[in-house]
Amino acid sequence: MEWLLYAFLAMIFLTVVNLMDKHIVSDELRDPMLVTTVFGIGVSVLFLIVALINGLTAVPVGTALFSLLAGLCYSCALWFYYHVMQKEEVSRFVPILAMEPMFIAVIAFFAFAEKLGVMQYGAIVLIFFGAVLISHQDGRKKSVERKLRLLAFSGVAFFVARNLIFSYVTEAVPFQSILFWLGIGGLIIPVILLMFHHPHLKKKAKKGVQHLVLNSWLSGFAIMFFVKAIAIGQVTVVSALISTKPLLVFVVALFMSKFHPAFISEKNTRKDILKKSVAIVLIVTGGILLVLFN
Repeated sequence: MEWLLYAFLAMIFLTVVNLMDKHIVSDELRDPMLVTTVFGIGVSVLFLIVALINGLTAVPVGTALFSLLAGLCYSCALWFYYHVMQKEEVSRFVPILAMEPMFIAVIAFFAFAEKLGVMQYGAIVLIFFGAVLISHQDGRKKSVERKLRLLAFSGVAFFVARNLIFSYVTEAVPFQSILFWLGIGGLIIPVILLMFHHPHLKKKAKKGVQHLVLNSWLSGFAIMFFVKAIAIGQVTVVSALISTKPLLVFVVALFMSKFHPAFISEKNTRKDILKKSVAIVLIVTGGILLVLFN
């Protein structure tokens, strides 16, 4: 049951990362481009350090290029992720990120002609309606809502691309062997942003940078815990467990916004809580069904 420990650690670490990301980008830095830069550099440097500690091993050129591309997709995903995270409540946005299994199922259907079963079609419908429900907020302009949805879905698409490429390269090469190239690819976007975006950091923002570096390392370890879990356990069960993370984020965000609103502030009306609860149940249920019936 060692895989269960790694899976829980990955889920807990990712929950902390999502909540900290919201606080940092909304309250401490308030600059999605800077946050993308710092986080991207932090997590990429972690991958490089781990790769060097374990010793660099030769990988095929194609594998190295695909690993680099996976890192590049990760940085692109972060750019969209932080632009939405700054504007959206974390308990609304994280469930939308859980649409990843739906994107993968749709891509497999169109790109690889994989037939979907009745349960998978039903799961996709659940996820879709859950995402539409949770992304709708009373009193918000439709144009703003459409923009946030577009940015959110774009971010999910890049996360999916990263994971599909990652899954492909790790079939033949161990994870630690491609970490180096993953880190190199992840540095490309942050370095470009660093060259053209030079913010002036105030005292509070400097603390935010420190928190963000720590958060990037937590995220990096979460990714490694997840990979370790699927390496020694059943990928479907591990993925299904991770798919329940939006529910954990929702519960913790609800608690924090009630007792520590200076850290996380969200609408806690009875109507909002009910809407989020229903939407999250739909998304989580759909995600689990897609994974288990894949």
